[in-house]
Amino acid sequence: MKAVRFYEHGGPEVLRYEEVETPKPKSGEVLIKVEAMGVNYTDIRLRRNYNHLQIPLPCIPGKEISGTVVALGEQATGIKVGAKIAALVRGGGYAEYVTLPPYMLIPASGLAAPEAASFLLQGLTAYHTLKTFGNLKAEDKVLVHSGAGGVGTLAIQLARALGAGKVLATAGSPEKLALALSLGADAAFDYTQEGWATKVVDFLGGKGVNLILDGVGGKVFSENFKCLAPLGRVVVYGTSSNELTTINHSQLMPLCQTVTGFDLNFVANSGKMVAVGSLELLNQIGAGRLKLLVNHTLPLSEAAEAHRLLENRLTTGKVVLLN
Repeated sequence: MKAVRFYEHGGPEVLRYEEVETPKPKSGEVLIKVEAMGVNYTDIRLRRNYNHLQIPLPCIPGKEISGTVVALGEQATGIKVGAKIAALVRGGGYAEYVTLPPYMLIPASGLAAPEAASFLLQGLTAYHTLKTFGNLKAEDKVLVHSGAGGVGTLAIQLARALGAGKVLATAGSPEKLALALSLGADAAFDYTQEGWATKVVDFLGGKGVNLILDGVGGKVFSENFKCLAPLGRVVVYGTSSNELTTINHSQLMPLCQTVTGFDLNFVANSGKMVAVGSLELLNQIGAGRLKLLVNHTLPLSEAAEAHRLLENRLTTGKVVLLN
């Protein structure tokens, strides 16, 4: 089968599209013919080894897939050949075939392959940062950073569907700001411009927001506290700016504010959290309240270009690779 893997850490150019051995399902596993693969910042971080992990090389990246079950290993139950599925995988998704245990599969017969590969990783991030870790309450005012990105486009819609009173967004260009507004944001602000946090407070009549979702980090994270209300919460789920910052704990105390970290790996290891979040997402999609924006599709052979586009913030919505 064909797959994309890298033999050393570095830029997009280290990704190689090549022939590798097709996996065979072990006992309790199924073989999936992969039709589409979500491209995510976690893939880029793995390729560049930002976390300084000692991973075996060569490595096939990819944590989000959709496809069809084509074979069952011994003792694999609860699934049939021909089933259309979506899944989070621990790695190895950039390939024509993967093997997984049935409990990791999410039924996705109602979605086209690109959409099925686009809602789990970023959708679960959006849902759990809002609801589980962000403790979203009815009428809360929510600020979503990177509102035109994969998580942001879903979080804007979900916040509205889950009862937020106001949904605000930030983005880095007029086109991206317009996209955030088209998805239901009440207002959108350019976080590359000085004073964006003051504009948020002005828009809210001198008040701050109750919940901020931050996948940017760096200077943007530091600015959050200029527009965070008393008892406000910030949920940090990424550092796309590649800028590190520090938390001034004394800054949190006067207004009893909270900063919470989020990592999807924690959620992915909890079958209950994946099931609850997936069901909510599929229900919202089915009800027409959650639109999946697959704005960039490329063949698997062009994985390096997909990484380049995402890494340079040249995308909106989701980037998907196709077999």
